[in-house]
Amino acid sequence: MNPSPESSDTGRVARFLSRLRRPLAIQFRLVYRFDLADPVPSVKPTVPVAFEVIPVGPPESREVVFRGTVSGAEGYRMRIAQRPEEIARLVPFRDVREGDVFFYDCYTAEDQRGKNLYPAGLTEALRRFQGRPGQSAYIRVRPDNRPSVRGIEKAGFRLCGWARHVTILGISLRPFGRARGGEGR
Repeated sequence: MNPSPESSDTGRVARFLSRLRRPLAIQFRLVYRFDLADPVPSVKPTVPVAFEVIPVGPPESREVVFRGTVSGAEGYRMRIAQRPEEIARLVPFRDVREGDVFFYDCYTAEDQRGKNLYPAGLTEALRRFQGRPGQSAYIRVRPDNRPSVRGIEKAGFRLCGWARHVTILGISLRPFGRARGGEGR
């Protein structure tokens, strides 16, 4: 059965109207940086955890999921981007280089929060990229997410600037931001 022209138009109208519900979205994020030549702090979780790296997507994407398992269940997860062109979209004020990494989409299971999994996962991931002189790891966070800010700082990241992302009618514009004073590279 072929859909009538009205039903396909209805779908397009519904998608357009859903964009109108939130016609303008502005997201503000703090951007943190860790110099991969620096020593990684020792942060231990309060529960036994096994961390693993899982490649996702085609090999050329070089994207991985970093996961922490606690008692057989996923307790912690984040994604790591390694392609400079991808990172440059997310950290718009930096000269991103080959070898830089970006941590994002970090999540700690509700029943595992408060057990130091987040900063321990960040430091364990940093160790896997450590020893790259001139390279950096980046992470962004909403300023009002205080537990994440504390975990990021505990893992040794330092605030290096901010980024703002604007979405108009569901279309994401190129982000813009500013480095903190003295944070040029």
